[in-house]
Amino acid sequence: MPTTTPIPSVTRRRLGVLRRKLGLWIALHAMSLLVIVTVALVALSLLIDWYFHMDRPQRLIMLLLMIAAIAHILFHRLIRPLSRKPDDQSLCLAVEHQHPELGDRLISALQFAQLREDQSPGSSRALMNATITQSEDLARAIDFADILDRPAQKRHLMRGGAALSALL
Repeated sequence: MPTTTPIPSVTRRRLGVLRRKLGLWIALHAMSLLVIVTVALVALSLLIDWYFHMDRPQRLIMLLLMIAAIAHILFHRLIRPLSRKPDDQSLCLAVEHQHPELGDRLISALQFAQLREDQSPGSSRALMNATITQSEDLARAIDFADILDRPAQKRHLMRGGAALSALL
């Protein structure tokens, strides 16, 4: 049976860590947004109820609208993004975009490692293995998590924390 070169261990491990950090970033962003929207909806509901003296059916409608808005945010900002796992190639391309010094070596090594020997006729397997080894060395020197926008994450967490403290 034709063999394939295994995906480099450093790259595979770092892509796994990046995938987990990306999931955590999505969850924190969604929860922050959820807290902000919940606080805004509660404040809006209190203001409307204060000025218009709503009866029970009107309050029930407001509650259902608030629940629908929260469910919409949960689905579109948390559940759906977390259910879509980014593949290795997409993550490699994002890392290479952030680190142009890689020069497409990371994605090339990943693609070379996934090729079976019979899928690359006329290609030098030794050259492919050298590219894989070189990308492994480069992968050790960079932080894959650089593709995450850390200042934006801090802003989202600060806003969510401020909204949560206002709610409490």
